[in-house]
Amino acid sequence: MLLRLYAWRLRRISDRQYLIALSILIGVITGFAAVLIKTLVHEIRQLLHVYEIHYLYFVLPVIGISLTVFFSLFVVRRPIRSGVPNVLYAKGKAKGFMRAHNMFS
Repeated sequence: MLLRLYAWRLRRISDRQYLIALSILIGVITGFAAVLIKTLVHEIRQLLHVYEIHYLYFVLPVIGISLTVFFSLFVVRRPIRSGVPNVLYAKGKAKGFMRAHNMFS
């Protein structure tokens, strides 16, 4: 199925059109994700306000920071640096090769 779709894409859609279509799709999905996160944060805030659980305003960020540290130490296992210098280094020195963890971390 995927091979047929890929063959159809090669015959019918240019690389430029494919890139534009993927960019639009990724933009829409990212927009929906942002709205979902904003809605979840708003609902959690409302629940904390209604039930007057004010100590969770401190606990929830601590949990988030702990999860981030756990992810960077035990999942990625490599130093996480700023994104732009990594991309420039990959483009200039590594012939465009970028490690997978630099694409999302």
